[in-house]
Amino acid sequence: MYIFNDTLIRKGLFFLIAAILISCGREEIGERPSGGNIDITITDSPSGDENGEVNPRLGEVLNLDYPGLEKVREAWNAGDYYQAAWHLREYYRERTNVRNPLVDLITTSISESELNIADQASKESGYRFYVKNYQEVTDPVTGLARYWSFSDGKGGINWEFVPDGLTEQQFLIQKHRHQWMEPQARAYWVTRDEKYILAWIDVYSDWLQTYPCPGGTIPASNPVRDMWTDLQATSRTMDQINMLQYFIRSENFTPQWLSTVLVAFHDCVESIRANYYHTFTSNHRLFEVQAVFYAGVMMPEFAKAPEWEREATSDLLGELEVQFLEDGMQNELDPSYHLAVFNIFRDIYSVAQANGRLSSLPSVFMETLRKPAEFARDIMFPDYSVEKFNDTRVVSSSYLVRNFKQFAEMFPQDKSFEWLATKGKSGTQPDYLMAAYPASGWYMFRSGWTSASTMLVLKNNYNPNNWWHCQPDNCHIGLYRNGRRFLPDAGVFSYGGSAADNAVRDSFRATSSHNTLTRSGATIADGRMLGECLLYGEAVLQQITSIGAAASATQMAMASKASGNGTAFCTGASVCDVAVVQNPSYTDLTHRRSVFFVNREFLVIVDEGFGSGSGFPVELSFHLCDPLESVTTDSYQSGIYGAHTTFADGNNMIFKTFCEATTGFKTETGTSKHSDTIGVSVDRKYYRVSTTKPSGAASRYITVIHPLGAASAFQGLTDGISAMFLDQSPADAPTSMKCQVTVSGKTFVMGYDL
Repeated sequence: MYIFNDTLIRKGLFFLIAAILISCGREEIGERPSGGNIDITITDSPSGDENGEVNPRLGEVLNLDYPGLEKVREAWNAGDYYQAAWHLREYYRERTNVRNPLVDLITTSISESELNIADQASKESGYRFYVKNYQEVTDPVTGLARYWSFSDGKGGINWEFVPDGLTEQQFLIQKHRHQWMEPQARAYWVTRDEKYILAWIDVYSDWLQTYPCPGGTIPASNPVRDMWTDLQATSRTMDQINMLQYFIRSENFTPQWLSTVLVAFHDCVESIRANYYHTFTSNHRLFEVQAVFYAGVMMPEFAKAPEWEREATSDLLGELEVQFLEDGMQNELDPSYHLAVFNIFRDIYSVAQANGRLSSLPSVFMETLRKPAEFARDIMFPDYSVEKFNDTRVVSSSYLVRNFKQFAEMFPQDKSFEWLATKGKSGTQPDYLMAAYPASGWYMFRSGWTSASTMLVLKNNYNPNNWWHCQPDNCHIGLYRNGRRFLPDAGVFSYGGSAADNAVRDSFRATSSHNTLTRSGATIADGRMLGECLLYGEAVLQQITSIGAAASATQMAMASKASGNGTAFCTGASVCDVAVVQNPSYTDLTHRRSVFFVNREFLVIVDEGFGSGSGFPVELSFHLCDPLESVTTDSYQSGIYGAHTTFADGNNMIFKTFCEATTGFKTETGTSKHSDTIGVSVDRKYYRVSTTKPSGAASRYITVIHPLGAASAFQGLTDGISAMFLDQSPADAPTSMKCQVTVSGKTFVMGYDL
């Protein structure tokens, strides 16, 4: 829902009409509306209210010789600071030499949730500030959030407020990103209600008085370091560039307040530069480069603007090289951060393009972004959702659609982006069903691209740097079919902070909380997330004379990351997409997982735990979807166990696991949690099978995952599913595997040779 307040009609219709007329006069036909300020003048006179002090540092931080500031310079040099600031405000109200493509003043709208954020962030509403992922309650009628109050109970703001029991570090620092202020600016522009700018002035001036910028390098021991460095400073810098455009025409945006805002802006950019994030390859460092670049290009009136732009442009090539791996995935291996980092580069390109700076960007800029765009396409489930792998937060379908629209503009020759952006109304559907990203460790299997399709994602990340956002769950899988996530990832419930919060975070990250194999339930240690791709391929079939004892079989030639050539086979299938990956999860146990998507109808998962260790349980876990009552666990004979779902809509799934050996065979069922939103979790049911690792052999399991229609058909289908290994368990690292699966009377023989 988008709000267009009646106040806009009563108080601001003149602004809108003038804006459209001037925009049409200035822009070429068909050109995207400019993000520059609208060229109209409605103002008081320079002899107006002079109450309040103009910050005397304004003349120091500005380049008074910048074209357009002649009147500012003249008044400043004459010692008339108020008049200088007045002329500066008029300059910003009428400025047309700078374009901000991230702000479109002609078509600005505001959603109901954004207006809710803006309305709460005032003294009258109790200083209820929006801090992303944190809220006090949700209104049961409107569904809108009510945010925590930072009121000190005496009419002021308690910036040190922390809700009882909440100790997460993210809440403590994110409030200093001022995430509610740009919604206030947008609300003002749409409604022209002065209460929004008055609330902004009240809160921001209080914050500046409470946390003055110390300047220079800020030691970790300084309590204001979090306020003036890292993502807090970068977020404020970029938001304030946008906010200036929304607020600048307000009658309450006085020359004095402008001087306060601009000096604080200068100090924020300089604080970023003096305290750059320590890791160049981190997304934090890239955000800082983005903020400094924006400041240099879109605020050229500052004395240091040329220096800001040069420094940021110089850093961009290095960031472009280190942020993405060889296959295009962002180096921290988190799908939501991948999109965020991509969007940073895209927005930098847009700002450079709008302001005639493309020649300063690296020549490989656009081509480098092609693979990252393709990864975003491939990791998405067919219903425009993304599984919560690693620390991925909710990625909305509207956000993905906006991204695909931008991808379509950036890479017009690839019509699949247009197809995704329009949800199939135009463009061309992707012409492949399997995608592999072996450098980062992602493998996607699909039966199709429509919402009713089946899709499995195999995650086996190569993470030697132990990136914090990457969970230690290699060989983990997520499964989607017809709008339902049957194997939801544990997700991220907390970023930690206190000992208790760290413990909760660790419980969601634990390897045993994922759909993979563990040694005695232990979590994979740092330094052992070294996912390796052995072979993969998309149904490239050819006839051969034999595979072992099977004559006239169908074999698939596979691409291989390992040295030498590998092959995989699946007799009896017309098509079969395959991936074989492994991870040295423990010092004495390596996990190899093979996924066979047979006829693009059902899945066979083969797990092999091999290595020098023996005598301990090797456990295989599957965490199914919520609600708990829609999952039933199934006990068969010794060595066979599973589960199935019982949804009334006819969209169900069978999981049936076969253990090669029964020594030490145990089963376990229970509830675990998964989280799609920070601080919110849902119970789900899991089953786990384990056997004792033999000496000189592997622990091996076959799991058949088969779609099920009506739950009442379960018994008839599961009775027809059986599986067994046809070869001997190897003493060392296996070079081959061969197994047999029977479904509804049809037998398939599948495996690999490396």
